[in-house]
Amino acid sequence: MTATADRPATETDREAAIDVLLAKQEIRDALMRYSRGIDLLDPDLVRSAYHPDAYDDHGTFKGNAHEFADYVMQGLSNLECTEHFLGNSHIEVEGDRAYSETYHVAYHRIPAGDDGVANDFTWGGRYVDVFERRGGGPWLILHRTVVHSWSRIDPVLDDNAAMAANSRRSRAATAATSSTACARRWADRAPFHAVSFAQWTQWDARGAPPPQEAE
Repeated sequence: MTATADRPATETDREAAIDVLLAKQEIRDALMRYSRGIDLLDPDLVRSAYHPDAYDDHGTFKGNAHEFADYVMQGLSNLECTEHFLGNSHIEVEGDRAYSETYHVAYHRIPAGDDGVANDFTWGGRYVDVFERRGGGPWLILHRTVVHSWSRIDPVLDDNAAMAANSRRSRAATAATSSTACARRWADRAPFHAVSFAQWTQWDARGAPPPQEAE
């Protein structure tokens, strides 16, 4: 019998394939525990995704991952809420080591400042991880690098009148078909710009952002 990706040649191959599937599921569970711990402000749950000696490169923070779990809570505590969504995940298992790349989009609600307007900071990127299983134990992160792909800030339109006005502008923009009208539509939109991990962790409890560099 010839082995294929869907049909292992022998029972031994089948068992090995099942082991890989179980490893991948355990790795995904660890990824989700991390995201849940971040959103629930639970540093112990975040730590449960890492080995005690794991390394985390989060941009401004580079060091022990268990220490990162406490560090990140300082910035997150100034936000109203966060939601981390995991997307495509590519995992390669090689013995007791595994390599994964997982897309993510994270939403951060920044409290309203003196202008009374809250903002959503949205971050898109990838978690590039090395997982390790030690002595038959659980698959946990050994090394993580967070790769930033894009980010933006948008005002939160909680006011019904503001939302209605924005909806009318959107409908009018959709009806426009000329290149001039299309360009005007984009010019009328709220400005957005890239924000670094260092910047959003510096927002104070009032939601006042740090000065932005000229684009």
